[in-house]
Amino acid sequence: PPPPPPPLSHMPQQAQGREYALPPQCGGWPPSAALQGGGSCCGLDAAGMQRQQMPSAVGSMGAGRVGVPMPQAGVALRSGEMGARGGAGPGPSYCSSCDPSGRGDARGKDLAMSPRSRAVYKDFSHTLRSKETQVRGARYAQQLAERCLHDLPEAVHWRVHLEMADLAKREKSFGRARQLYRMATQLQPTAPQAWLEFAKMEEERGHFSRCEKILTLGLRHCPYHEALMLKGIKHLERMGELRAARSLLSQLQYVPVNQSWRTVLEGALLEARAGETAMARRVFKFLLHAAPWYGPVWFEACRFEQRCGHPQEALRVAEEGLKQLPRYGPLWFSVMRLLECALPNRHELVHATRAHVERGVRHISKDLVWKLWFEAAQVEERNGNLARSRSAYVKSVGACAPNLRWKVWLGGARSELSYSRFDVSQALLERALAES
Repeated sequence: PPPPPPPLSHMPQQAQGREYALPPQCGGWPPSAALQGGGSCCGLDAAGMQRQQMPSAVGSMGAGRVGVPMPQAGVALRSGEMGARGGAGPGPSYCSSCDPSGRGDARGKDLAMSPRSRAVYKDFSHTLRSKETQVRGARYAQQLAERCLHDLPEAVHWRVHLEMADLAKREKSFGRARQLYRMATQLQPTAPQAWLEFAKMEEERGHFSRCEKILTLGLRHCPYHEALMLKGIKHLERMGELRAARSLLSQLQYVPVNQSWRTVLEGALLEARAGETAMARRVFKFLLHAAPWYGPVWFEACRFEQRCGHPQEALRVAEEGLKQLPRYGPLWFSVMRLLECALPNRHELVHATRAHVERGVRHISKDLVWKLWFEAAQVEERNGNLARSRSAYVKSVGACAPNLRWKVWLGGARSELSYSRFDVSQALLERALAES
């Protein structure tokens, strides 16, 4: 196993001329990146990118197999909620998509359907959503569900109850919907979809305590499931329970970073929204070193630095991200917007934008080339280069799909209008209208 990360007191506190405060940890939160020589979001080093993991104790799960030790009490939204059950009975059950040790594979087969069952359920789902069923009412839908339950094996009944609960919720029969959701979760407690839909209904109804209890039960049966974790963190943040949200995030120390990076990213955004910029920067720093192959991590780190009023740092993060992921489209557009913020000199801005676009069209997905030229045309127009703006619009039209060309015509019409070319603008507007 890799050596444990050094304590926070040994982490570098200064990078790029800016100091980064080291806030106290809440259990395993924020994660320690154990980096060498950099405290900014993109202080990357070649060695650190080879070996990063979520800091956790890695142990053996069998002969020749290395895994992650799992707690026996499951995951709770608030610390202490599961202390009564933890250690006294059997461990929690896991669904196949959320058990990082792989023990949920057998239980995951319970969620699968045979081809015949899938066909019967699919036909029932389509019929239930048809206009004919909506016209005939709830009694006809109930009869349809009873026939479907007779034809389907018992292991798939929870899906039928989930569909009927959704129908009852749309008809504002919330008591009936609550009963059906309970039946679905009792029949298949390792199905995270049932817990999520149940919690969503209670949250929409304003029953936040019920929503919290449902999410806690869901995480007991599906520990570390990404969607349940994200829902729980957002719910706790909405209730103002930031300490409980951090405690929930600290339990991700048992999960490899390739399975938990989205939840850790939500934790970084939570800290940013709470005004804890130092802690948010620490988490972004960990993610950029531990999971540099995920584009949203770079994109959100870039937006974070921009919102903190550091356009130069945001631009540097975006450029580092493009070195790692040259085909990730959002970063190319972020760089174009950041160039306008970071380069006040018009001459430098135009040349940097042109070089960026020429480089981008060689790497970005072909479906986004038109948008890159479209953004370049608007930059040229804002800097007084109408001829180059028109040329970029022409290239954008050449690379654009036919169903999206109206957007290019509309953008061109606005550019012409800003230069008082009313006849050209009107012609482009008519063409956009004709092709929309």
